[in-house]
Amino acid sequence: MKKRVVFIIVLFLSLNLFAYIPSYIKEDLLKLTSELEAKAIIIAQRSYEHFKGWDGVISEREQKVLFSSSNFIAAVNLFKKLLTESESFYSRSYLSTNLYNAFRYVADYFDQLKEDMYALRISPYELREAEYILNDMEGEFSRWGSATNLSYLSGHYVKGRGDTVYYIQREGIGKYVKRPFADLESLYAFTFFKMKKKNPWKLLKKISLKTLSTVPDGKPIKETFEGRLVMDDSKRSGIPVYLIKNGKKCPLSSPAVLNRYGGWKSVYKLPSEIIRKYPEGEAIK
Repeated sequence: MKKRVVFIIVLFLSLNLFAYIPSYIKEDLLKLTSELEAKAIIIAQRSYEHFKGWDGVISEREQKVLFSSSNFIAAVNLFKKLLTESESFYSRSYLSTNLYNAFRYVADYFDQLKEDMYALRISPYELREAEYILNDMEGEFSRWGSATNLSYLSGHYVKGRGDTVYYIQREGIGKYVKRPFADLESLYAFTFFKMKKKNPWKLLKKISLKTLSTVPDGKPIKETFEGRLVMDDSKRSGIPVYLIKNGKKCPLSSPAVLNRYGGWKSVYKLPSEIIRKYPEGEAIK
């Protein structure tokens, strides 16, 4: 009986982790993929005709563009096949795969083609159109809530096995980095000042550990409350308000001083462990 329960739990977690893509997103992605396929074919055909007809010689660098364009077509075709055959677990033609990861491969092949064409100072209109389509496809993916979908997780916080919290930052189409917060203060300061939110834990999303391991590390995030008014977020009465100044917490001596610094609307409520780490400074009068 216990083995059966464990199996059911594992199955449920697997279904949740590799949740099939909603039909309305899938339909939009299929339409965009067909448009992308058409652009990829045009790029390959016109590149071949251009290089062939220029002087009757196709150079090694031009060959590189031709093979990159063929690889891009193949990548788009394979993605379309995976997208078409990926269905619900309960479908007879069930196919489980990480579709967003497959999209990232398509984006990688496009980047290689773009790099090779730019090296020859070639930038056809279809190449720019293909990039617009890829951006639209990533926009569709961002609507799909999945623990393996980095597009959906972009701009949110995630955690691995330990206590470290990461910010998923987009660097380009299918390109993301995980930026670790240096400490709890950095997490709260970034949430207040950059994300314009009050509670960082509401921005925390689930991510599969396997997906997290594929995301390269970005620059650590280090933020402070230097020059800001802060106080302990506990419910105790008589909690002092501090001005963080030169790495010290300086208590405000009176309500008049508080008003001088902007009043209660300028005070950030923080966990006590953030405030405790600051040494006491001179009172602000």
